[in-house]
Amino acid sequence: MDVHLIDSLRTWHGEIRLSYINHSPNTLSGLWFRLPPEALRGDSRANRVYHRGRKGRLDKVPLDHWGECRVHAARVNGIETAFEQDGSVGFLPVDGGIEPGEKVETRLKFHTKFPAGRASFRIGYARGQYKGAYWFPTLCPYTEDYGWVVNRYYGTAEGFSELADYTVRYTVPSHFIVASTGELVNQDEVLPAERLRSLTPGRTPYPEIAQQPGDSLTWIYHAEKVPDIAFAADPRFLIDIRKYDTFEAWAFIRRGREKDWHNAAELIGWTVEELEKIYGSYPWPRVYATDSWSAMEYPMLTMMTSRAPDYAYVMIHEVVHNYTPMILHSSSVDEPVWDEGFTTFIEHELTEKWVGFKRNRSVEKTRGLFSKTFMVRDDVLRGRRPYLESVLDGLDQPMVRGADPAQDYWQLRVSTYYKTPVMLNALRGVLGEEAFWNGLREFYRRHNLSLVRRTDVTSSIEAGARCGLEWFFHQFLDSADDIDYRLKHVRSANGGESEIINAVVERVGGIRLPVLMGVETVGGDTLYGRISFLKTDRIPDGEELWGSWDQVHEPVDTVHVRIELPPGVKARRVMLDPKQHYTDRNPLDNVWPDLPIQTVFDTRLLPLPEPPVDAYRLQIYPGVGYNSYQGVSGGIGLKGSFMERESSYQAEVYVPSRNMGDDPRFRLSLFHPVLRTFQPPRGYMSVGSMHMDRWIEGGFTRQWSHFRNGDTRLDTRIGVGKWWRVEESVSNESYPESSADSYFHLQVGLSRLKGWKSLQQTFTWTEGLGDAAYYRVGWQASDERPLPFAWSTAFDARVTYQDSEVPFGFRSSPTAGSLYCRRGEPLWGAQWHNNGAQSVFPQSHTNASFAHMQHNVAVRSFIGMQLGLHRNLPRMLSQWNYRPLKRFMERLRWGGYAVAARYHAVENGVDVSAWEAGVMLGLLDLYGVSFHARLPMAWSQHHDDERDAGTLFDSDEVNFANLIQVQVELHTSIFTP
Repeated sequence: MDVHLIDSLRTWHGEIRLSYINHSPNTLSGLWFRLPPEALRGDSRANRVYHRGRKGRLDKVPLDHWGECRVHAARVNGIETAFEQDGSVGFLPVDGGIEPGEKVETRLKFHTKFPAGRASFRIGYARGQYKGAYWFPTLCPYTEDYGWVVNRYYGTAEGFSELADYTVRYTVPSHFIVASTGELVNQDEVLPAERLRSLTPGRTPYPEIAQQPGDSLTWIYHAEKVPDIAFAADPRFLIDIRKYDTFEAWAFIRRGREKDWHNAAELIGWTVEELEKIYGSYPWPRVYATDSWSAMEYPMLTMMTSRAPDYAYVMIHEVVHNYTPMILHSSSVDEPVWDEGFTTFIEHELTEKWVGFKRNRSVEKTRGLFSKTFMVRDDVLRGRRPYLESVLDGLDQPMVRGADPAQDYWQLRVSTYYKTPVMLNALRGVLGEEAFWNGLREFYRRHNLSLVRRTDVTSSIEAGARCGLEWFFHQFLDSADDIDYRLKHVRSANGGESEIINAVVERVGGIRLPVLMGVETVGGDTLYGRISFLKTDRIPDGEELWGSWDQVHEPVDTVHVRIELPPGVKARRVMLDPKQHYTDRNPLDNVWPDLPIQTVFDTRLLPLPEPPVDAYRLQIYPGVGYNSYQGVSGGIGLKGSFMERESSYQAEVYVPSRNMGDDPRFRLSLFHPVLRTFQPPRGYMSVGSMHMDRWIEGGFTRQWSHFRNGDTRLDTRIGVGKWWRVEESVSNESYPESSADSYFHLQVGLSRLKGWKSLQQTFTWTEGLGDAAYYRVGWQASDERPLPFAWSTAFDARVTYQDSEVPFGFRSSPTAGSLYCRRGEPLWGAQWHNNGAQSVFPQSHTNASFAHMQHNVAVRSFIGMQLGLHRNLPRMLSQWNYRPLKRFMERLRWGGYAVAARYHAVENGVDVSAWEAGVMLGLLDLYGVSFHARLPMAWSQHHDDERDAGTLFDSDEVNFANLIQVQVELHTSIFTP
């Protein structure tokens, strides 16, 4: 292939001379090609499909930034032939077909325009560098199972191509340095010793190469048995070279970033050496890494950004991709599990070797008072935690799924990147270390430098491990079942000289596996025993056989285990999966007699790390609130949960500074799974006393998720409760003391995750029972949409209707709470409290969720809407170095709002309709403090009769300044998505 760069047009003109031999038993009518840059156009099919939750990502890209790949002329065996191109795929017919074993010679003339700006993706021109990936007409593979595998390019999945031998000649302006898949054939011509020495990092000054008009160089690269060719061309590249026994490691570093990339060549060379120990010999003569403007993997070539030492995790990951899927070439489009999943698993292994056990961490950043960072184990951050979150949310998906149709991008990542390490770690526990690694080596020995299918992977590992494993792979690859075992009963008895432990192990989850048990002794040693899956299973070294459990052929979910300890040995703890090979849905019941607990003090200001994946976390936190009747209230709260989802408990007690006897204040909320099934219902109970209100409510919550036609999530809550006021309201004497009123509460939340259909909607029905006959219905929805030029909109709408004047509603109203929060941040603007709109009738209040001021009106109906417009400033400030000012500007929001409501004054029976519109200003989470202000610009109200509105303001008497609402809050959302 010969290509020539026209730098002024960002266009490469080229010619491909292709020799193709038909190795299949079928006669082929022609050849299929992929032309991915053609998808990077605003009028392409790729622009009409959803990509990471939205579509039309190229709509606003200027025409001159579009990408393009067009074939101008084609010849087959010297005969001119029409090339049939349809967007990002093309077909070259062959007259008479290609018989089995027949060879055809083809020539294609093409041009590729590299995209720029927002159209750049894997391919593009940015920051003075050409990054070429999927940049030329690439031959599609013909496979035994599927025939031609022709995948259009949509920007989600990578490529899948035939393995081929390439010779590529890049003709570029003479000042460019070109890194490419393959071995540099004419190194002495383009990088003579003197020039190469001058480009070595650490040597200064680096001589600038003056470009003369028409001056160019041709870089020739040759590669054998590679699925693709990628390159990076940049005039600022310096070259660091490390030599190893069978290959060389080259790092192409942009000038000025030598310190940032000081160990890049060493890192990629070390990674390949370790991969040779895991799989087998590296088949190519070189491995490259280029300092580019995004991270991605290609054959022999890793493109990277970031800097040392943080780039080590990503660099290792991308270099591992040389083996999966480049050498073991699987389809990243149709089965990405063998690509990203296997790579992430090996990444976890190698990062620990590179940085050591104590430093095997990835940085997790949490916004808060000091924008604190926490260090997290790589396999937890990029494996166990996201997988467990998906399982506990009921969103887990089967692993074998295509990348292009997957519009729920996060779940695609979970099922490929993160669930695969969970599967492989479980397989490691099933087989033992030796058999497991033998299986991976056998996979490589059989299928390196070939196209890989599912059966190739599973049968190779079975052969290496010398046992059948279809039962194992089927459970993970084809189902959404999870791992969940527990110690149901454990008893310790004195058996004379020996202690005897009787235990009952129960399988709760859907996946069936052998179980490893451990007994930690008082002396600190651990005894290991296995409950085998089949009686014929191999028992790894260092383990005993404590039982056999054929979970396939015997329909039982429990097994009884009797463990007789050696004489004089006492047990301290009994554990399931003591080596933590299984990512158990609920690890809390895997230990006896202790419950693994992590206790933390939550200041509600300083950030906390994400909850642990193997312990129950208890948070102790302080609370403070204020209102004019009871003054300052101080208290303490306790919150406990596993992963903030399972078995959630929360209790709060507050003591006011005055009028303490009138209102003891507390709140208790409990959530617990009712059934241990997929997407189980959860029971909840809430009791409390807050400012003259008493309530008790209990019921069930349930979640359904559906991804086929719209990525829909449905949340329901059904509850019954009682509410009562213990004495007259301090804010309005017309509220009488009330006996308990019973009610039924139904709440349904519907979320869709695409475009304007991503409205997060909640529907509420509350009905009073007995003497308190009434009903209230409500609806609220919100959405946030990006706009061009870094602007975005925030939308919130609510409707509430009540058929009576019962001043009821703390627990039942869909607008309960001091602020409606979304994604961990307040949606600034109009404030809604338990009985309606705080926006039109301002009064003093506190943002503390446990302190509520009763309104002096009971709302019959309410309709409200907010529309905010704000600028995403970080892009504008990316070059700023003054961090305090940048942090301030990043959190600044402004916009407009509109609210309308209808009220009925209980005091005198006046019905009032009102509306208000104005501007809003917000500062979100600046060092733990948020500020909100609203300035009405227009308002109106109407009374249905001429009677005095009482405490409702009259339009002739309103002081405009009193309508300005300002709120300052302590930011209590410590976890930001």
